[in-house]
Amino acid sequence: MFIMIDGASDFRGSSLKSKKASRFQALDAQISGKLGFSGVLEGKLHFLVVFAVLYGLVFINYIDIASSGLNYGYHLWLVLMYFLPFVGFSMLNLKNWQLTIGLGLIASLMNDVFYWLAKYAIGIPTDLSHYYHLWLIPSNTYLFNLNLGFTVITVTSWMMALSIYLRIAVVAGLLWNWKIQYRNSLRETLINHP
Repeated sequence: MFIMIDGASDFRGSSLKSKKASRFQALDAQISGKLGFSGVLEGKLHFLVVFAVLYGLVFINYIDIASSGLNYGYHLWLVLMYFLPFVGFSMLNLKNWQLTIGLGLIASLMNDVFYWLAKYAIGIPTDLSHYYHLWLIPSNTYLFNLNLGFTVITVTSWMMALSIYLRIAVVAGLLWNWKIQYRNSLRETLINHP
């Protein structure tokens, strides 16, 4: 008899939990409908960051290694490739510009920080300690010419190191700000449309 009562109370408790869950699912669908595409993206931010990391590590490094001999405007083309998979987010909702830029900068960081490691991984002999010393510790050592097509900029070690550290800060700020903006939109939606 005690087991039956206990089972009945469990059934009632699970019934209440399922009612709450279905109410939250309905509310979530309603909010997502009001927030549009941004509501879908916010729930997938971790996935998008992982995708940007893998995209930069694998795809961008591969095309940079395979086609780095191109001359005219090569680096401009490479910069466009950093952002290409993420541009659609801003095309669907301009409020996602921070997400687009943040994810593209993550891909660029994966290229700049892991380019020589990728070369090493595919069997191209490289001195990794020399590479990381030049890329991450500022000095006046010449690294390469940044070919944008319309101009060529000589890149030194301090410029590369500074750009890497600045991009890390900018990515953190942009993605944090985008997430706060989404949560504020969510709060306004809940207040204005109960």
